[in-house]
Amino acid sequence: TETLRGRRAEARRHYERLSAILAACGDAGAAELASAQAYLARAAAADGRAAEAEELFTRALPVLAQSGDVLSRGNVLLDLANLRLEARDAAGAEARAREVLALAGATPRQRAVATSVLAAALRARGKPADALAGFDEALRILSDEPADSTSFSRALHEGRARSLADLGRRAESAAAWVRTLDVARDVAARASDALSEPERLATVARFRRALDGLLATAAADPTDA
Repeated sequence: TETLRGRRAEARRHYERLSAILAACGDAGAAELASAQAYLARAAAADGRAAEAEELFTRALPVLAQSGDVLSRGNVLLDLANLRLEARDAAGAEARAREVLALAGATPRQRAVATSVLAAALRARGKPADALAGFDEALRILSDEPADSTSFSRALHEGRARSLADLGRRAESAAAWVRTLDVARDVAARASDALSEPERLATVARFRRALDGLLATAAADPTDA
C-alpha cells in the first residue's frame, strides 16, 4: 500500500510539472493540458480529495469538448457523475449521466456506465421502478460488450437486487442477490492471484454486502424468499 501511494505521488508530481509546461504553451497545449488535468483529478479522487478532483475535471471538460475528443470527454463526465453520486447529490449525478447518454459517439461501455449511474441516482431519489429499468438496460448493453466486464456487472446485479427489494418484490430480490454472489465469486476466482491487499479486502466487503442483502431480504419475509 505504501509503495502504491509512493508511485501515485511520483506520477502526480510528474503530471503537475507537465501541466505547468503545457499551461505556458497557451492554446497549442490546451488539449494535452486537459488530459493531464484529468489524470491529476483521478489521482486526487483516489487519494480522497474529491473537491480538488471535481475542480480539475470541471476545468478539463470544456477544453475536451472543444477538441472533439469524445472518448475523454465522456470519461470525464462519468468521473464527475460518480463524484456527485458519492457526494449524495443524486440530481447532479443524474444530470452528468444524461450528458453522457446524449453524447454522440459515446462507446457502449460509456453508455452502460452512464445508465448504471443514472439508475443509482434514480433509486436514491425514490424511483425504484425507473432504477430497476436502468440497471436492466445497463446489463443489456453490457451483454454486447466483448471485453470482460464481470466486476461491473456485479454492481449492476446488486443494484437490481436493491431496487427489487425497494419495490417489495422479495423473491426476485433474493434471486438477484444470489446472482450477485455468483458474479462476485467469478470476479474473485479470475483475479485472486493478481489482487493487492486492499483489493482483496474490497472483494471480501462485496461478498459480505451481497450476503447481508440476501439475508436481510429473506429475514423480511422468509416465505417469499
